[in-house]
Amino acid sequence: MPKILPDREIRKLLDKIIIGSSPQSVGPNSYELRLGNKVKFDSTGEELDIPEGHFVEIPPGDFVTISSLEKLDFGRDTVTSLGKKSIAGLITPTTTMMREGFLFTTTKVDPGFRGVLNWGIRNSSVKTVRLKQGERLFKLTLLELEDDEVPETMYGERQRDSYQDSDGIVPSARMIPADI
Repeated sequence: MPKILPDREIRKLLDKIIIGSSPQSVGPNSYELRLGNKVKFDSTGEELDIPEGHFVEIPPGDFVTISSLEKLDFGRDTVTSLGKKSIAGLITPTTTMMREGFLFTTTKVDPGFRGVLNWGIRNSSVKTVRLKQGERLFKLTLLELEDDEVPETMYGERQRDSYQDSDGIVPSARMIPADI
């Protein structure tokens, strides 16, 4: 059974597995990922930079894709150099964001993944919401895998792993994208 890493273990991974991390984002059993520098609006197709300290406004009903401020390195070499066999992650929204009318989905990060994360966010509230660059939006729960749980093939070791070493907003890799 995977082990959920506590705060003291997460702190050892800052700037090694969670690159560009902040000690203030470490929680009891998670790390809070922050809004990065890129946003893409579904309604217009416009992709914008979010300068440090600035905000992005999401109108009611709009859907945006955002990037994380942190980069993750769950690569085999990085993880084993830190004395771990393999690490995976679960990503859930913070309850604060859900209380304000945002709809998110929960997802996972596969062992071997390296790069910036992208998420889709829908503003389901009736008012425009502002998010500040660097604001904590998602909780990353880190799972240390046991020997029998470590995959034979890590993410990034197959040709179809199209999000490896990603940066910014990466378009969907589906064969038939939703926007055609």
